[in-house]
Amino acid sequence: MILMPNAKQVIDGKLSDVEEICVVHAARTFRARKSMDTNPQIVRMREGGGQPFAHWYYKSNEWIDQPYVILDRFIEPYTGPVDRANPLLYGEGTFIPDIEITNFLSREDISSRF
Repeated sequence: MILMPNAKQVIDGKLSDVEEICVVHAARTFRARKSMDTNPQIVRMREGGGQPFAHWYYKSNEWIDQPYVILDRFIEPYTGPVDRANPLLYGEGTFIPDIEITNFLSREDISSRF
């Protein structure tokens, strides 16, 4: 089953069909990195015109984890340090912090389930 027909996911360095939806991947990354990074959060991506669309990823002050190619929106994947990310795709104004999801995942009784 193809979860996101307009997207591909980078898995082990190769472009593959999507194996897990973006918000689940972001939640796993949040859980793995929240104690190492400052300001860990789940963010929602914006289109070029500033409108949000249904794609979430992990972002902190140090790290971005967004391993998806979104074909119909020309979004390239990036996982790595914030200071090396393409500012046109991942800089200020290109995302909206999803406070509700981040707060939900920050609860100890929830984060241990991912």
